[in-house]
Amino acid sequence: MLSCMVNGFRHDDACEHEMPIFREPEGNPEIFFSKQPSDVRRAHLVLPEDPNLFVICMERDPRSVITSVHPIDPKRYFADFRIWKDSHESALKLKDDPRFHVVRYEVLVNDPDAVQTELANLWPFLQMTDLFSEFYKKAKPTLKAEEAMSGVRPISTDRIDGWKAHLPRIKAQVEKYPELSTYLKAFGYEENDDWLEALVDVEANRTSSYFEDSGSWLRSLEQVIRYRFRVAAYKRRAKGRG
Repeated sequence: MLSCMVNGFRHDDACEHEMPIFREPEGNPEIFFSKQPSDVRRAHLVLPEDPNLFVICMERDPRSVITSVHPIDPKRYFADFRIWKDSHESALKLKDDPRFHVVRYEVLVNDPDAVQTELANLWPFLQMTDLFSEFYKKAKPTLKAEEAMSGVRPISTDRIDGWKAHLPRIKAQVEKYPELSTYLKAFGYEENDDWLEALVDVEANRTSSYFEDSGSWLRSLEQVIRYRFRVAAYKRRAKGRG
């Protein structure tokens, strides 16, 4: 999505790879694009304080999320269902905010140009330059960004069902989080629980995720304190900008 935005809409600057919304961009750009996936769990703390902040929340089939791997540790899955669920619940806090918009990954890869038009109609300050579907022709991501995307390539639907190649991981997550199937039906990814039949004879892969689903209470406390300080600083800067 960041690459689509950078290559599809007029802007003054953008982050190179990832950048939290707590950090101010340099040079006071009028339109600046940034990305930090974990920010969805903290956007509700920041969005009400800054009228110049607009957030696009990417939503995806949780089975695809929990079977995602990353170059920094390709032997382990990146995140578990708890992280997806926490992110979803955080997003619900902002579902009625006009400066918060949810885009489904599956919709984006099926019709990227329609998503681009929807964003332009929703937020008129976004001026289209090139089509989302052609972003790869101009994209010049940093090495880190290119590694995270596994290379620059045309948008396709090839990865929608990629989770089917990781059934042992899926089975372990369903055993640990049985509510996963309920969410799939609620979001329209499945009509019923018939898909679970594919897991019956599968041996569960209970390998831990890169982001452990149960950190120590001390680490959690440190994170809360750190983000409260960041939010307080962000509020002061936002107030100073008027």
